[in-house]
Amino acid sequence: MTVIRSQIEVDCTLADAWAFLVDFERMPEWFLGEKHVTVYATPPGAGTERDVTLFIGHTFRERFVEWEERRHFRLVVLNPPRFVRQWEAYVSVRPTEHAVRVCWILRYSFAFHTLGRLFDACVAAPVIRFVLSVSLSRFKAIVERNGAIGRRQRPSVGQGR
Repeated sequence: MTVIRSQIEVDCTLADAWAFLVDFERMPEWFLGEKHVTVYATPPGAGTERDVTLFIGHTFRERFVEWEERRHFRLVVLNPPRFVRQWEAYVSVRPTEHAVRVCWILRYSFAFHTLGRLFDACVAAPVIRFVLSVSLSRFKAIVERNGAIGRRQRPSVGQGR
């Protein structure tokens, strides 16, 4: 099984990071390659399913199997591509001293043993690392820039805390 981890620190409140992270209909704004997301329950939680349509037109059905509000969620892909045996993601938000750390851990395994491992090492893993890195950078930029999300206010120069 391949495990890919990407994380980023975002200058915002935990509530703001979580709110934007679970606003799944807005994921295509920041998650590279996603065209449309449909969630089949409001609010989402364990047992909720969603469809994620990629820009290439393929739609994956995902089910949230763990959900702890403002902490983490874990999902599994119910209909992975034929060459993938298992595909799941664990996403968490944690406060740090000055920011919020968003961490995305992806676990998957390919079918076709040696050929699958070769494809993973040469193509899939590098592409997935790139997608996660760019996506989290875009997430950070939007959350830190978007005042409508409720970005934490910092005192101006010369003002006390």
